[in-house]
Amino acid sequence: MSRWIVVQLGSREQYNVARALHASGKLHTMITDLWSPEESILRKLSSRSASRYHSSLSGANIVSFNMRMVIGNMFDRYTGSRFKQAYGMIADQTFSKVALAYLENNNARFKREGVTHIFAYNYYSAEIFKWAKKNGYTCVLGQIDAGPAAGKLVKKLAIQYNVDPSQFHDHYEEYLPKWQIETGSASIIVVNSEWSRKLLVEEGVDNGKIKTIPLAFESNTGKSISKKVAAFSADQPLQVLFLGSMQIQKGVIEAFEAAKLLTGSPVRFTFAGSMKMPTELLSRMPDENCQWIGFQNRSQVAQLFEQHHVLLFPTHSDGFGLVQLEAQANGLPVIASTHCGSVVTDGVNGLILENVTATEISAAITKLLNDPGLLNSLAANANVSKEFSFDNLVSKFSPLS
Repeated sequence: MSRWIVVQLGSREQYNVARALHASGKLHTMITDLWSPEESILRKLSSRSASRYHSSLSGANIVSFNMRMVIGNMFDRYTGSRFKQAYGMIADQTFSKVALAYLENNNARFKREGVTHIFAYNYYSAEIFKWAKKNGYTCVLGQIDAGPAAGKLVKKLAIQYNVDPSQFHDHYEEYLPKWQIETGSASIIVVNSEWSRKLLVEEGVDNGKIKTIPLAFESNTGKSISKKVAAFSADQPLQVLFLGSMQIQKGVIEAFEAAKLLTGSPVRFTFAGSMKMPTELLSRMPDENCQWIGFQNRSQVAQLFEQHHVLLFPTHSDGFGLVQLEAQANGLPVIASTHCGSVVTDGVNGLILENVTATEISAAITKLLNDPGLLNSLAANANVSKEFSFDNLVSKFSPLS
């Protein structure tokens, strides 16, 4: 049996890849920046560190660099956004160096113990993969987004909406050479959507390397009771939720413009998420039927799902869009673009936007306003299918060996 090492910065996907490999008996070691079991000093110092642990990996071999990384995380937390961007790159480099040193120092042992594959996500894997490929390991890259094309898209949208493109930080401009090393060294590139595959191929990545494996989602809450609606009115409007970072690539401006087109209709929009675009763009949001409530914590998000009828996800580009599954798990149908993970079946558990425009968004919402029975049907069908289960993730990773 082939054995894998997972090199993971952060707790992305709740360590699902390492967990899937561990469940199938293939995980040799997970190397990570912070690991905080219940009895650890890190957990005693900060309850927030609980997210840096998963009980299903309690029996796995975990290597972490807690003390070396914790100072950097404190710096990241207490400095401004400009410093956070700079530190983010430093943290990636620091973790890459210490992880690579550990791999080098233990290479002979890994060979003896049957390690054949090394998995890591993009942004910090270039030097690790260069070393791994040179030493005969199979490199598996977890591509978390749609690649350089996403950065180009942001600039295009900025020009379209008369915003200075320099106000948007395109990390791929400085990261591109390392990304090319990562994708060039990898024998397998795991993406979470066919949309990501499409954009990677457009950037010259070999389509034969790419494997599409959707994200796995595990909900701790039961599905909410469907909010059956007979009709909408000024007193009982259709409640539309936009949940995610306020970024132009997420389709925020088109959503604002759709809200303007629907002024006077019984519909209300709630925008929930951190502001990640020039605040001047917020002036395009109509006050008559919209509100922006900023970042929301987990319990507040649960309340938002209870209070709304439908999730609006008009993204221009997203590696997957996990919020779609969160909404479905809470009984909300989704209005989504095709530029993300395929969660929505049009007319079954939501509506599909073929193009991200204000006209299409307003048309989809009008369809629900005019036919509450359709909304009720979509809500009744909202659920997380087995395609997005943890068991499916395990089965998808097994053939990669």
